[in-house]
Amino acid sequence: MPRSLSRSPSYRRRYSPSPVAHRHSRRSKRERSRSRSRSPFSNSHSRRRSHSSSPRRRRNRSPSYRRRKSRSPTPRKHNKRQGSSSRSLSPLSKSSGPSSTSSERKNAIEKLKKEEEEKKRLVCKMSNRKDPAWKYGVEVETDAGKAYKYIRCTFCEKIIKGGVFRMKQHLAGIRRNVAPCTRVSDDVRDEIKSYMTKNDNAKNTAQLVNFTSQTKGGSSSGSVSQLRIGGPMDRFVTNIDEDEAELGGNNKQGSEEEAGSKEKACDRTSMDIAKFFFENGIAFNVVSSPSFINMCCSVGNYGRGLKPPTSCELSTTILKEEESNTQAIVAEVELKLLEEETARRLEEAIRRNVEQRLNSEEAKLEVVRRIEEGREKLFNDIVTQLEKEKEAALMEARQKEEQARREREELDKMLEENKRRVEEAQRREALEQQRKEEERHRELELIQRQKEEAARRKKLEEEEEQRANQMKSSVIVLVALAILFALCFNVSPVQSTSRQRALLEHDQINSQNGFRVILKHVDSSKNLTLFEHLQRGMKRGQHRLKKLNSMVLAATSDDQIVQSPIHPGSGEFLMQLSIGTPPETYNAILDTGSDLIWTQCKPCTECFNQPTPIFDPKKSSSFSKLSCSHSLCQALPQSTCSSGCEYLYTYGDYSSTQGVMATETFTFGKVSVPNIGFGCGDDNEGDGFGQGGGLVGLGRGPLSLVSQLKEPKFSYCLTSIDDTKTSSLLMGSLASVNSSSSSGDQEIKTTPLIKNSLQPSFYYLSLEGISVGGSRLSIKKSTFALQDDGTGGLIIDSGTTITYLEKSAFDKVKKEFISQIKLSVDNSGSTGLDLCFHLPSDNSENVDVPKLVFHFEGADLELPSENYMVGDSSMGVVCLAIGSSSGMSIFGNVQQQNILVLHDLNKETISFLPTQCDQL
Repeated sequence: MPRSLSRSPSYRRRYSPSPVAHRHSRRSKRERSRSRSRSPFSNSHSRRRSHSSSPRRRRNRSPSYRRRKSRSPTPRKHNKRQGSSSRSLSPLSKSSGPSSTSSERKNAIEKLKKEEEEKKRLVCKMSNRKDPAWKYGVEVETDAGKAYKYIRCTFCEKIIKGGVFRMKQHLAGIRRNVAPCTRVSDDVRDEIKSYMTKNDNAKNTAQLVNFTSQTKGGSSSGSVSQLRIGGPMDRFVTNIDEDEAELGGNNKQGSEEEAGSKEKACDRTSMDIAKFFFENGIAFNVVSSPSFINMCCSVGNYGRGLKPPTSCELSTTILKEEESNTQAIVAEVELKLLEEETARRLEEAIRRNVEQRLNSEEAKLEVVRRIEEGREKLFNDIVTQLEKEKEAALMEARQKEEQARREREELDKMLEENKRRVEEAQRREALEQQRKEEERHRELELIQRQKEEAARRKKLEEEEEQRANQMKSSVIVLVALAILFALCFNVSPVQSTSRQRALLEHDQINSQNGFRVILKHVDSSKNLTLFEHLQRGMKRGQHRLKKLNSMVLAATSDDQIVQSPIHPGSGEFLMQLSIGTPPETYNAILDTGSDLIWTQCKPCTECFNQPTPIFDPKKSSSFSKLSCSHSLCQALPQSTCSSGCEYLYTYGDYSSTQGVMATETFTFGKVSVPNIGFGCGDDNEGDGFGQGGGLVGLGRGPLSLVSQLKEPKFSYCLTSIDDTKTSSLLMGSLASVNSSSSSGDQEIKTTPLIKNSLQPSFYYLSLEGISVGGSRLSIKKSTFALQDDGTGGLIIDSGTTITYLEKSAFDKVKKEFISQIKLSVDNSGSTGLDLCFHLPSDNSENVDVPKLVFHFEGADLELPSENYMVGDSSMGVVCLAIGSSSGMSIFGNVQQQNILVLHDLNKETISFLPTQCDQL
């Protein structure tokens, strides 16, 4: 770039040798002010003329530029002609004449002109926005320096940051850089999508069609012919190649890399604009002129090939067009000002007229009269409105009252209808219930007839079977007699000594009235510690205690179903016995709290699983059903007599057994006891009887095993719960208590039994007090007394693990043990017992504990320490094996360990004798 181009315009004006420039700079103030009011075209031409005479500038200009300058008029003449035309045709100079002396009119004209220029600028700005996204968005003004535009969507009013491309993505619903518009219509979305697709396809398509022909010599170069479509602005456009050739190739694009560089093109455009300012001596502040901005926008919108207007066009056609536009604007402004002035004057005249009329006396009187009339009318309107509101309120009150009356009538009708429907429903329900009862009665009669028919058929079959058996027996007897008769005549009478011993032994078994049964603890097969045995038994015992209390309370009602305190799985001991001929062995639960003896029998309608085979009465020759007139059948709490003596026995947890009463031979060890009444159950419900195949009741009722013996008494001696050795049950004559049974010189303690008419099966004892450590506790005698309603009292029970005392008595026992045992109390509750102590730090199991004595009526029973205090060194505790209860109290089997307990139903007594049970 030449050195002269880097200097500022002020430097060139100061040191320019052109005399024209000096004369131009020394113009008078009047001429300068006159030139300001001229057209901007005259100013630009005068400046061009003043600076064009610089010799340094002329040296740097291109030949084409010098040729154009040579064809144009001389600078001085051109300046005069241009200036004169500017002075004669400029609308601004015309507006400064005498017709526009008002400052308001000048300001209005300037304001309208600015608005027109702003409109042109906006039109210029929007003329290049051919993208369809601009039809549906408005540009938002932002801070200067932003590289992209902010556009507001006309559908959702959202401002899109990032230019028109993101606006198109927003309208087309493309989730890439911006959120899609939710309110745009489908046709607009399709239009934007198609436009974007078209632009994408056009990127790889050439804009001009090139035709290349190769030379004959095989040269790789050829001529290129470019085709373009002409337009209405071609009269201002010269050929691109010719223009570049005329300018000496200074404006050629060069290589494809230079043409593709947008940044270089922008720099070149800025340099061309700067050259225009430098060469023509134009002030730099012109760049902020709206006209310059509009010019740049128009040139940029048109693109390449723009032919600038000639000086003639500028001085004639274009200037006249600008003058006519300015005159039209001035006329419009003058008309608008005239209309505003006319309106103002008219309004002023009307205001003066109104003021004159209002100031007159007649007008004042008229105003007063109208005010009075208005007040009177307003008063009358208010009175009328109040009357209407009063009538409306009265009418509304009457309507509400009428509506309330109708609602009451409807409610009464509804109540009557509901009452009638309820009565009808009750009547239908009663009829339906009566019908169901009749059907049920008919079904029961039908079932009863079917059972009687089945029983009759079965009886006939049995009679036929008996006759057949009798005939077989007769034949067998006759055959035996014949053989015996033959032997009598042919063989000498010899008798075996072994047969004599068998007959003698049979006579001894039949002659004795007592037998022994081995008892086995339900947890004996499990490898458990003492505390684990105790905790398992306590869970069963607590459930059993709860059922016992609920059963006693239920006994006061009119319920005719027997409820036994036994709960399935709560029995603590099992006994082994055999039933039938030939005998079938099974295990049964021993229970001193119930009476009935029963087992499951075939055919079984509903039976639980048992470890041994179910008893089949058809295979036993000694099985015989009881008649309804039998004493044992009459002793049942609930029975029917459709086909023999049928029973239903329900326990405390509503498990039950149902079947027929019969007699059978029971074998205990080697002793067989015939004609024992028992229940042959074919419908048994309950999930806890699976420990055995049935239950043996040892209660005080007539159905129990002990009540059916010749000597109704029994005794048991229980070993420790963690001992692997079995316990013993002695029945009949073997159940006796004498000092020889004891391991030492122990005294027999005997206390009477108490009867409870509501619970005749339980063994109630009279407990008068308790002593701890030699001191008798202050417990009222009525604490353990049996109440008149059948509640309270204390029973002795083999099916409950530990002893449970009434809460008030237990609290005193607990307090006394805490005061006498010098150990810290364990409140963790990990053992499940109510009172535990921490063992000493040396973990010694030898702990001094106070004596515990139960004062029964006529018997003071002192318990061994192991019967009420249990310890575990692994847990580091020692506990009292006694719990609290509300209602019934129970003397459990832990407190009966190694004590021979005799139940004598004839004498109505219970005796205690300390015994080593594993040696009995």
